[in-house]
Amino acid sequence: QIIYGDYSIQLTIGHLSYIANISAAVINLKTGEKISSGVMLPFKKLKLDQNPEENSKISFNEKGTFVEFEVKDESRILKYQDSKLNIELNIDNLKANEKLVIATAFDSKKKFYLNYKENFYNINGFIKSNDFNLDIHNGTGLIDWGRGRWPYSHNWVWGSFSTNLNGIPFGLNIGYGFGNLEYATENAIFYDNKGYKLKKLIVKNGNKNYLEPWEIKDEDDIIDMKFTPIYDNYTENRFIVISTGCHQVYGYFSGKCKIDDKIIEFSNVLGFIEQAKNRW
Repeated sequence: QIIYGDYSIQLTIGHLSYIANISAAVINLKTGEKISSGVMLPFKKLKLDQNPEENSKISFNEKGTFVEFEVKDESRILKYQDSKLNIELNIDNLKANEKLVIATAFDSKKKFYLNYKENFYNINGFIKSNDFNLDIHNGTGLIDWGRGRWPYSHNWVWGSFSTNLNGIPFGLNIGYGFGNLEYATENAIFYDNKGYKLKKLIVKNGNKNYLEPWEIKDEDDIIDMKFTPIYDNYTENRFIVISTGCHQVYGYFSGKCKIDDKIIEFSNVLGFIEQAKNRW
C-alpha cells in the first residue's frame, strides 16, 4: 500500500488455499472516489515467493489481468494492468531497513501466521486509467507479507503509517486481536531505518462510529498519539463459505514518542487503522 498526497494505492496478490485474489485499488481519500479492479479465481494455485527479501518474480496473466511483483537487490518493481488500470511502481529495496517479523500462535497448535511488515520510502511510478493519471514521486508505503494456517473465523485491528519526518524515515505499526500475543506484540516504531518495539497498547475510541477519534498509548509511555479519521474504506466480499468485511479507516496521526531519550513530535501524518472480521 502506498500513500501519496490524497491518494492510497493498493496492490494485492493473495491465495487462500482454495481461492486466489488479484486486485488493485486507487482511492482519493478526500473525495471518496475509488477505482478498483481485480479477479478472484476459485481453486487456482499461485506460485508465490517463500521469502519476501530474496530476489524473486511473481507474475500472473489471465482473464485480461496482468500483475507482476519483482524483487531485486536494490528495488521492488510492481506492475498491474487490465482494462481499468495501468500501474507501475519502483520501490527502493533497503535490505538494511529493520522490519517487523512475527510468528503469531493460536490456541490450536496446528495454526500459525508468519507475518512480515516493512515501511518503504522513495516510491516512484505512475498510475493511468481511462480518465485519470497520477505520477508518483517519493511516495511512502508498506509491504504486508504473510504465510500461515489460520482459524476459519478471525478478526484483527491493524494500524500503520509511513512518512518522512524532517527528512528521516518514520513509521508505525500497531495490531491486536489476532492470535496469541502473550509473548510478543505487533506494535513498533520505525525511525531512521531502525525498529523500536512497543508493549501492549492502551486504546480509547468511541466504538459507536468508525469516524470517531482514537487515543492510543502504550504501557511504557513511549508513544502517546491521537488518530483523527477522515474516510472509511469499507469492503465486503462473499463467496460461498468465504466472507470478508473490513473497515479500513484513513486519517491523521498526531502525537509524540520517545526514542533513545529523544522526544519526537509528529502531526497530521496520513495513515490508517482497520478493523476486520473474516471467515475463510
